[in-house]
Amino acid sequence: MSNKKVFAVFSMAFLFLSSCMKEIDGPMDIELSPYPKVELNLEQEKDYKAKIYYNLATKSIVKTSDNYSWHIAFASQSSNPNKIIMNYSLGKSTWGYTKQDTLWSRNFTQAELFAETPIYSNHYDSFANLFQRGFYWVYYLNYGLNLPNKKFQVLNYTATEVTFRYANLDGSGEVTKTVSLNPTTNYTYVSLQDGMAKDVEPVDRTSWDFEVTRYTTFVTDFSQPQMYGVGGFVSNPSKTVQVARIENKNLEDITEGSLKSLAYTSSLTGIGYDWKKFSNGGPDGFYTIFPRSYVVKIEGKNYGIQFISYTKTIDGKPINGFPVFLLRDF
Repeated sequence: MSNKKVFAVFSMAFLFLSSCMKEIDGPMDIELSPYPKVELNLEQEKDYKAKIYYNLATKSIVKTSDNYSWHIAFASQSSNPNKIIMNYSLGKSTWGYTKQDTLWSRNFTQAELFAETPIYSNHYDSFANLFQRGFYWVYYLNYGLNLPNKKFQVLNYTATEVTFRYANLDGSGEVTKTVSLNPTTNYTYVSLQDGMAKDVEPVDRTSWDFEVTRYTTFVTDFSQPQMYGVGGFVSNPSKTVQVARIENKNLEDITEGSLKSLAYTSSLTGIGYDWKKFSNGGPDGFYTIFPRSYVVKIEGKNYGIQFISYTKTIDGKPINGFPVFLLRDF
């Protein structure tokens, strides 16, 4: 086959694939939007490694942290009802179980752990209540391939510090640590590899509006609903963030007069992850974006968000983890 014919076939294939990769579902023309585009990169290095803290008023990233540097976190504020959370970015393999007692000397096996029903722990899903089952009980934690299974127990938790111990399921490798709580952040994050506190959140917990990150939640999109790792927006629990969804409408078509009549939610996942849907289960699957706008109310100010893509073509291959959205000030 001649070079010209090869080029023609390649060009036709590329055009066909490009036409298939439709990013916005529905009759939405966003190319001429008067509002600025914001692109974030969760993929920094690989595997949704980045945890991004974003501020709408300044249209800026406050901080980007290593999503995989921590395993467990302790609430820094006594008013926080979710005192302990596991790293919800590590996927559905991160969960725990407790026999609801304080018997630390129990030799618990991996087979016993995997025979139990997984219980999850994060700060935004009401069903994820692992550590609400008894504050000082012994917990058996599974981190999948990210860390050997551990048993864990809080020994003392004050307004300024927490003392805890952890070991392998058979009791070997026991470590006891006391970590000072950071008074200016929502949580104090700890690695169970070295027992050290990690620098994750911005120093000022009021400096950001959304954590853009990978997290685990219950997803019903599949034929078998399941816990699944997703990329999305989680509101700052230290702020009153209200979110309204508007279907099939661009940001420029939303009038300021209509904002009061919208239905708002204060859920921490009011934006969440489901503004996109996965195209297929193959290795080259990409995400399409639902034709939807969001109105966000924070501290008396209103903002509009409209997602336009999540998949970026790099070296001819679709790579997920690049949320792009339009941002409007009302």
